[in-house]
Amino acid sequence: MKKTRRKTFSKRYIPRIEILYRMDLFLTVLSCALAVVYSLGNFQYFLDSTQIFILKLMAASSLAGIFLGLVVIGQEFFSVVRKKHKFRLIMMSTTVLFLLLSSVLLLSTHVLLKLSQGFRS
Repeated sequence: MKKTRRKTFSKRYIPRIEILYRMDLFLTVLSCALAVVYSLGNFQYFLDSTQIFILKLMAASSLAGIFLGLVVIGQEFFSVVRKKHKFRLIMMSTTVLFLLLSSVLLLSTHVLLKLSQGFRS
């Protein structure tokens, strides 16, 4: 009897992408949750220092999400081009959406922080 080998993916490469992808998803959801808490804090009359802390935390998580998203996109691109894993295109496109959402949140956070500090010459 002739044994046939199944074609499998690299077992050491894929879990690394999955962990980074999940971390990127977590940071994006955290940024969105902090945006909701900040917007609810305006109606609940949070202290100014608390709202600024929420904004700084949202900026940090958005920035980390952007850098992590770029790493995930790079690894996904390598996986699609070099190893011919075509199913990774879906994960790559969702990572691009997370990257865009984190960029919008980061931009809005920095605008709100600049407005809260006032315009000084």
